[in-house]
Amino acid sequence: MRRQDGIPLSICSAVSAPIQLAWTALSDITKDFEANPGREALALDLDELEIPFEAKLAVPIKTRFATRRSRYEKAISIKPTIRRDVFPCFSGVLAFESTLARTCQLRLDGTYTVPLGILGKTIDMTFMRGAAKASLQGLLDRLSQQLVERIERNERKYANAVH
Repeated sequence: MRRQDGIPLSICSAVSAPIQLAWTALSDITKDFEANPGREALALDLDELEIPFEAKLAVPIKTRFATRRSRYEKAISIKPTIRRDVFPCFSGVLAFESTLARTCQLRLDGTYTVPLGILGKTIDMTFMRGAAKASLQGLLDRLSQQLVERIERNERKYANAVH
């Protein structure tokens, strides 16, 4: 199926760790993501979209990362591992921004594409409005939490890697 041009998306999540430690921990986490396609999922509570019934949707994903030339950035692509003809794909940049000495912000900027041409874009703009943003925000928030947990478990390892 032909995909429409990408729909821009920009979201962020706070990380309670210094940027250097978070960047180092991200390298380990991205290896885990890539080694285990389908373990992570884009999840969505449909009642959050004001759809008149309660249901949860979880789509397992395959994620690819590539380090970019800019410091603290990785290119990212996210694709469903199932029903690629039905679910959107995302392509963009995952980047850290400094905030305070012991915190940073994880930012996801890029575009998502919907399948099914104009029909898919219409469904995205009406019935599923906000679904892509909400599911990617959930993934980004989980990633931020994983970073903090990994740093807390391995603080000495990451602190030594930074210095």
